[in-house]
Amino acid sequence: MVARVLDHVGIKNGSARGKPDGGSPGADLSGCSNKTRKLMADNTLLMLLDDVRGKTLSVLQDLDETQARWAPPGLQNSCLWHAGHAYVVTEFLTMRALDRDATMPENWLKMFSWESNPAHTSPESWPPLSEVTSALKSQQERFRAIITSLTPEQLDAPEPGNPSKPVRYGILHGLHDEARHSGEISLLRKLMAKTFTK
Repeated sequence: MVARVLDHVGIKNGSARGKPDGGSPGADLSGCSNKTRKLMADNTLLMLLDDVRGKTLSVLQDLDETQARWAPPGLQNSCLWHAGHAYVVTEFLTMRALDRDATMPENWLKMFSWESNPAHTSPESWPPLSEVTSALKSQQERFRAIITSLTPEQLDAPEPGNPSKPVRYGILHGLHDEARHSGEISLLRKLMAKTFTK
């Protein structure tokens, strides 16, 4: 299962466990004390997290349940699915990069993962959109706390399962994927404007 997951998201499986490699590229921290370096948050990652997640939450506003679950003829992925997928993928990639356990509601991996098929999910099984948006907001706050706590050395250490890439790559990869799905939600909303009548 893990191997298939890693193949889908572009990460090669491996067993190496990363250790700090000594610094953030492009940043001169030679004059900083160890204590100062430890307390420095990666503001770029925090800004990207807030920007991407903020746009995802924005495009989900004012959707009712019918609209949230709607998909165009011939397609299967709804706004609700894209929202849940954003949570699952960012959770998986971020936590795996940090060698930590992912936190997600029961059945969400099966329902919203890259291997899921919305057509195989019964209508009563879907969570309400409000539950998904609440989870996205809570995840954002949790990720902010995690990123703030990481040192430059920890962010630049190799990913345990993908030692050719640093930990920060796993975090960026998840947010990049979410940004793409946020764009899909925006497109679905444009299609809805031609489908739903006020």
